[in-house]
Amino acid sequence: MIDKYLDEFIDKISNNDIELYNEAGLQHELGYFLRCNNVQVKFEYNTNKIFKYNHDFLKKELDLYVQEEGEQYCIELKFPNKGAYPRRMTQSIIDIFFLQQLIESGFKKCYFLFITELPRFTSGNESEGIYAYFRYSKPINELKCEDIPEFMIEKEAKKLSSLLNSNSISFNRVHKIEFKNINSYYYFLLKIN
Repeated sequence: MIDKYLDEFIDKISNNDIELYNEAGLQHELGYFLRCNNVQVKFEYNTNKIFKYNHDFLKKELDLYVQEEGEQYCIELKFPNKGAYPRRMTQSIIDIFFLQQLIESGFKKCYFLFITELPRFTSGNESEGIYAYFRYSKPINELKCEDIPEFMIEKEAKKLSSLLNSNSISFNRVHKIEFKNINSYYYFLLKIN
């Protein structure tokens, strides 16, 4: 059912029934939409509330923690509207790998929704490294440490870099970023299970 609700939510954006203005707004609009469909949703939910043992996740909180029919789901969101392309691309990849960790820990399905009005996420002069995953649909499961910008490895991507180096994280299937258009937005939705 979550798949159906996400498709309906994207249709609402397409029909201009939902105004997008920033990431927090996107999170609340989607959460409200799900709640109106009788889906249990928690915002910025800490992984320690789900997993009572010490688990080394890439992130500490889920953007949207969803429970439906006894199953657990997560929806991570990105709505970049001010550039910082390599940083937001890397943060997105971290989110996607975080979702894979949740799948490996028992979640039924996870989703990553990326929406932006900025065309440089989909095209531009840079074509190597992190840009290849967004602009040329390079499979995310082929990510290597050298694809991550150096300035991100020291802070935000340090854990991901460590997991990649030790081959401690991988995907069961190929995931590619393939942008679609709705109105003035570029978006993609990944479903990870």
